[in-house]
Amino acid sequence: MMKTTFLSNSGFNYIPPERYERGVNTLIRTEGIVYHMEVDILHRGNLLLSDHHSLKTVNIENKNVLSVVGVALEAGYAEGVGQNARFNIIAGFIQLPPSEIIVLDTRNHCVRSVDRKTQATNVIAGVCTSEGYAENNATLFRSPRSIILDVKNSRQLIVTDRGNRALRTIDVKTQLVKTIFKNNDTSTETYQGILQDPTTGDIYLTFRHGIARFDYNTHTITHIAGSHTAGSILKDGRSSIQNILFYHPKELVSLDSGSLLVADSYNHNLIVLNFTSGVGIPVCSGLRGHVDGDLWSCQLWYPQSLLLANNTVYVGETGSIRAINSE
Repeated sequence: MMKTTFLSNSGFNYIPPERYERGVNTLIRTEGIVYHMEVDILHRGNLLLSDHHSLKTVNIENKNVLSVVGVALEAGYAEGVGQNARFNIIAGFIQLPPSEIIVLDTRNHCVRSVDRKTQATNVIAGVCTSEGYAENNATLFRSPRSIILDVKNSRQLIVTDRGNRALRTIDVKTQLVKTIFKNNDTSTETYQGILQDPTTGDIYLTFRHGIARFDYNTHTITHIAGSHTAGSILKDGRSSIQNILFYHPKELVSLDSGSLLVADSYNHNLIVLNFTSGVGIPVCSGLRGHVDGDLWSCQLWYPQSLLLANNTVYVGETGSIRAINSE
């Protein structure tokens, strides 16, 4: 069994796809799109998830779902407590011990915090409902999409500011915002999913129809898979990485030191990228649907988010969370 280098939940194990015997199974049905998931740091038996405009927890064993903040199918903007608060697409979040959640309120163009103890919300960066580009103490965002804690600097968060085609940092203590990379060519990609290499600090990003790597030291970006053209690798079931095509890939996670798993959203499947062999392999059929089954006949519905925990790959999609379990 190989040890994963997955950043947010180090220590979980990865089971190669050929050893998954039960295939894909539905964990729970959701009200909206599951944009992001993490193991709940307050209750390790739970997952914390963004269900469209809300945050919820689900117990992995008994499937019990509880609301944390917001209402899944009611978009808006309001500071408040619990379900009295309103968000407009929670596309990303990160938990900060002991009990804070930093939330990307994507279509309100701001970054907010949630106190788990009181369930109260507060703005920490940007101006909610106002989009644009500005730094420092008068910060503006445009559709922030994903967020991580920088492995090279535990004082700062890194955010993909999708609409500004930028990577931004937020100082955890001062809440000061800076830009570490911005692509001023409006015809090029907007960055979405984010994953950081825990050794080098390099950052893997999904963009329109591909994957790029941001060099942490030189602040340069290199395309490593996909292109600006949408496509699929389903014709023969696999493809060389240099020829692989995606269709709006979203989140990605590390399976081991040489492999990534990507949620290829509009192709309705997952892609394993093995950089050692140079091959990409699809998981699930590529047909849109909520159909459980083995790893080749299963059907997904616009997969968005990925999480590795307890020998299980959790897939967040439109209307459900699916589980690929080895036991």
